[in-house]
Order: sequence, then C-alpha cells, then structure tokens
Amino acid sequence: MNENNNPMPAELIDETAHGWVARQRSGIMDESDVAELNDWLAAAEQHRDAYWRARAFDESLDDIAAEVLEPLLIAELEADAAAAAEARMPAGPATGDILPFRKAAPPAPTNSGWRTMMQAAAVFLVAGVAGLMLWQEPPAEATIYETAVGRQQTISLADGSAVTLNTGSRLEAGLDGNDRHVRLQQGEAFFDVSHDEAHPFVVESGNTRIIVLGTSFSVRHDSEGETVVVLTGRVQVQYENDQRTESALLSANERIKVSETDEPKVEKSEPGIDFAWRDGWLRFRQTPLAEAVADLNRYRRQKLVIEDERLKNLPLTADFRFEQEADTVKALEAAFNLKARRSTTGEMILEAAQS
Repeated sequence: MNENNNPMPAELIDETAHGWVARQRSGIMDESDVAELNDWLAAAEQHRDAYWRARAFDESLDDIAAEVLEPLLIAELEADAAAAAEARMPAGPATGDILPFRKAAPPAPTNSGWRTMMQAAAVFLVAGVAGLMLWQEPPAEATIYETAVGRQQTISLADGSAVTLNTGSRLEAGLDGNDRHVRLQQGEAFFDVSHDEAHPFVVESGNTRIIVLGTSFSVRHDSEGETVVVLTGRVQVQYENDQRTESALLSANERIKVSETDEPKVEKSEPGIDFAWRDGWLRFRQTPLAEAVADLNRYRRQKLVIEDERLKNLPLTADFRFEQEADTVKALEAAFNLKARRSTTGEMILEAAQS
C-alpha cells in the first residue's frame, strides 16, 4: 500500500477526522461518501490514528452532548441534510471497510465508549472544528456598543437577550436571523440569554468562546485573559491551550479563568462578590491590595498607584461604591495608615504615611 507522500498538516488531519465521524453519526453519508472516507483512511497512518481518536473522543463530553447540544444538532441536521449530502470532505488514497452509520439502525452504545449519533456530532462541534456555523464571523453590519470609564449600560438584543456592559467595555453584536453571535472586545459584560434550543448564543472574547442556549453569566476580558462566571444554567467554555482547543462545562456558581500563564480550572464562584458590580459595588475579601487597586482603577478616571512593594500584598476586606472615588481613597488611607499624594501626571500615589 502506498502512503501519501504529501501529508496534511496535523491540525487539518484532526479536523477532517472529526468531520468524518460527525457525518457518519448523522446518517447522511451515501456510497460515494464511504468511498471517499476509505480513500482518506488509506492515504496515511496518521489519518487512521486521527479517525479512531475522534471516534473515542466523546467520552468526556456526554453532559454537553445530551443536555446542551443535542437539541441544536437535531434541528441543524434535519435542516441541512440535503446540502450536507452533496458536500464532500477532502479525499485521499485507503483501507478497510468503514461503513456509514444509518439513522434507521445506529450502532448501540457500549461501555467501551461508543455514543449515539447526536453525541458524536456534538464532539465535532465542541472540538472547535473550523467551518461549522457556530463559529461564523458576526455579520459585517454588526453593531458596536461601548461604555466609558465608570459607566454601565444595559442593552436589549434582537433575540430577547439582555447584556449589561460594565465600565470601559466594548461589545460587537452580530445577531442576524438565526445567528446569535457577539464578541466582547474589551471589558466585562453580563449576559441574560433568552432560551432557544435550536440556536445557541455564542460569545467570543480573546481566545475563548462561550456557548449557551439560555442562561445568565458574565465574561471579563483584560490583559490577563478571560474570566467566565455562571449565575444560572450551564455554559460551555472553549479555549486554546498549548495550541489545542479544550473545553469546560460550567454550572451555576462556577467560574473559570483562561490565561496564557496558568492552567485553566473550574472553581466555585462567589455570586455576591463576582456580580456585585451590577449593583454599583466592588467587594473585596482578603484581596491583595495591588489586585484590589487594579480592579478599582477600571472604574476611576484618576488612577491609583502603589510603588512600595511592601504594600502590594496587604490583605483588603472592604465594600466600595465605585462612583465614590474620593471616599474610596480615604477608606484605603485609614485602613492601612496610608497617604495619597497626587503625582505630576495626575495619578494618586498610595504610600505609607510618615509616623
């Protein structure tokens, strides 16, 4: 057997393998599709390895397949069956008899990890394969919403969802017909998404994608990465990790921070703290002073600066109204025996008071 001397890039091999698995599970393959798949498998050992990895990959995605994406895929496959049957995946020289899974007689699930048609197709979706309708760019006529420093704004979207933009935020909303897709370019936003099983609501922010059908959650995008906090419902978060797309399923009162420096992990959230900004409050509990000051500065026109390294890790427990800038400085001075002085550039320098 002759292997292909011009192999596909590894990323494209994986994408193609997931695509074939999704099409098999959908039951829309015909004999010419089967021939193309067999040719592709015969082209290279890497193709065959990728194919069997794709077949087994859905082990960790049962929850999202059954509870989040299954209704979407049912509607999508029914609507696009005719068009999908005409589409062709990239072909290449193959082996074995890989037969399509028919809707009339899908393979029964077993303890070895085989799943139903919908779950395997969901693997295709959440694996981040390029070209799927979920990841389409927002329409060119997308609307831009922005808030100034210290300001907030609540927006009603065309699908009935509501978005509250926090201070210094910018949102690109590209809702067009059945496409519910927005991009948070900077800042923070709280999303109260109207329920629509057939059309997921997708938020892009940095290298992170958030997929929901109807729930409420916040997304924050800053220089350190993206933070997603779920208030109600469930949220699927996709992110790039070491050049691979990974995903996490978050439930109510859970959060995840995606950054280039730390491994993302799902943690318990504190709704009274994480969502306090929606009511005009900033709440800190044993927060290092430098971290608290960085958060306060998001709302301030006159920035606070800590130059003394000895002060940066002092633990702060306090509640502030973010519009009361002068009162905040006075409270910090009293709490840590500090003195605030104005710099030549207009910033407020926090330093230890002279005894």
